[in-house]
Amino acid sequence: DGVLPDNRFSSYKVGDKTFLLRKTSTGYSLYEETATAEDGLLLLGKLSGDKNPLVYKNSLDVSGQATFDENSNLTIKLEDKIITYTLQN
Repeated sequence: DGVLPDNRFSSYKVGDKTFLLRKTSTGYSLYEETATAEDGLLLLGKLSGDKNPLVYKNSLDVSGQATFDENSNLTIKLEDKIITYTLQN
């Protein structure tokens, strides 16, 4: 079982895209770094809970499951998609 990230901010990558995970009082918020967003960050969804698996809800209100592995990499299962976000140090 993976450990939930303790950092206030964690940086992740999928391919050549960069993502920011922000710790909140209810879990985490996941953002994509993009020049098209006003402040450079586009909210993709929120993760809630305090242990694996977490509930993931995207900005379109579609729910899925989010888990962290032992290296704090994040995997989100949403409908028929599985995306793994790799933690950057």
